[in-house]
Amino acid sequence: MIDTRRFVKSVCMVIESLSRAELTKQGYKLVVNYLEESADLGFSGCARYTVKKYISKDLPTLEDIRARHKTGAGISELDDLVLRMEYEASQLEKHRERF
Repeated sequence: MIDTRRFVKSVCMVIESLSRAELTKQGYKLVVNYLEESADLGFSGCARYTVKKYISKDLPTLEDIRARHKTGAGISELDDLVLRMEYEASQLEKHRERF
């Protein structure tokens, strides 16, 4: 069985950063529900769908983050959280592919 806690936490951290508020228990349940309803999108797509549905904002793409970094603009707090979320998603994808 795949342990998805770190992945779910990373998605919640992105949402909390964008909303500038801590998720309530009900909000957390809603996030988990959105993740479950979009499970067929793969972990990264599932995370992005959930953030978009919960907060109605698009996240920067990995290409956007790389481009900003190359221009010397640096990495924002949101960029860092998105990178962590994408990393956790990729780890789950690797784990799933082994089975």
